[in-house]
Amino acid sequence: MSYRVTATGFPPPWFTYANFPDGVYIDVNSGQIFGTPRSLGSWNASIIVESDAPARVTQSCVMVVNAPANYALPTITSAAMPAGTINLAYRFTVTASGTPTPTYFQSGLPAGLTLSRSTGVVSGTPTARGTFSVGLIARNTLGDATQRQTLVIR
Repeated sequence: MSYRVTATGFPPPWFTYANFPDGVYIDVNSGQIFGTPRSLGSWNASIIVESDAPARVTQSCVMVVNAPANYALPTITSAAMPAGTINLAYRFTVTASGTPTPTYFQSGLPAGLTLSRSTGVVSGTPTARGTFSVGLIARNTLGDATQRQTLVIR
């Protein structure tokens, strides 16, 4: 994002701000607003112009950060998790769509299994028998998709 605020005076004024979205800044000398917002939402922001005159002017505004048109909420499309066997290697890939690419999270995996946050691969060697209720989550900047699976380890 980029936007320029202008102000004149002698001596030349400088710019500061309050309550901008995380990742967005203003150049103290030029008034250029720049950066990459790190989250979506709406902020009641303030642009402050000051000088040695002394003078201070505050302009309130609302900054809104929307998702690009090509962004999409995540959707989990995984098939059922196959059963596993205690003390034998296990591997399952959580499949999901969404833009930007989702990051993966889980709850309820049995001891010995882990989930890669970047690839969605569940892997390891289970060390306990049982039936486990596993929560799978795919998350991107727009939100979460969840899927509940039952994993049987024999």
